[in-house]
Amino acid sequence: MRNDIVKKYLEKYSLGVVEIENSIEQYESFFKNMGFDKTIDEMISEKVKDKVFVKIMDLGCGDAGFLIDLKNKFDEAIHTIGVDLLVPTNKPDEMILGDALEAEFPKDVDFIFSFRALHEIGEPEKMVEKIHDSLAEGGKAFLSFRTMDLYMGKEGIAEISAKEVKTLSKMVSKGKLNNFSIKGFEASVKTHEGKNLIAGVNIFLEK
Repeated sequence: MRNDIVKKYLEKYSLGVVEIENSIEQYESFFKNMGFDKTIDEMISEKVKDKVFVKIMDLGCGDAGFLIDLKNKFDEAIHTIGVDLLVPTNKPDEMILGDALEAEFPKDVDFIFSFRALHEIGEPEKMVEKIHDSLAEGGKAFLSFRTMDLYMGKEGIAEISAKEVKTLSKMVSKGKLNNFSIKGFEASVKTHEGKNLIAGVNIFLEK
């Protein structure tokens, strides 16, 4: 099953018709939409003052533009890690190729970002737990799950089924998964009939 999913997205992105460019400007916009007052730049700057070697991972890094933007600013103070199915045109310090659900993640990562890929990976409960396990003490993860096809106007998109939308909603409402805490919120849209549908779920983890 996982092999079929990976093959599907490898073919999709190999065609070159899907936008894979990422930048710090894009990510700052996503970050602001999650409700944070500080910028990513400010948050990393504070961490760099307290820690000699800061690890930053982008899950679904695309062309790794975001990581390269950070590297250009912080240089050797940070170690950048990209995760994706294809080798990016830009080269982070470390690249993990393959299915994010099955690949081995590094440990003690200070910041993990994923704003554009989690709906194509699926199995959100397993994914969130895996990301939490990869964090360093005091590490933070910022995750955005798309849960609705806005064009079709129905819940469930890519590998996120209506059932998994409920799983994400339950995580956020309970504020925990297994033995760790979760913060987050649902972003909803209203249909022409006046029904609210969950368009996305944003999750924040801190270890």
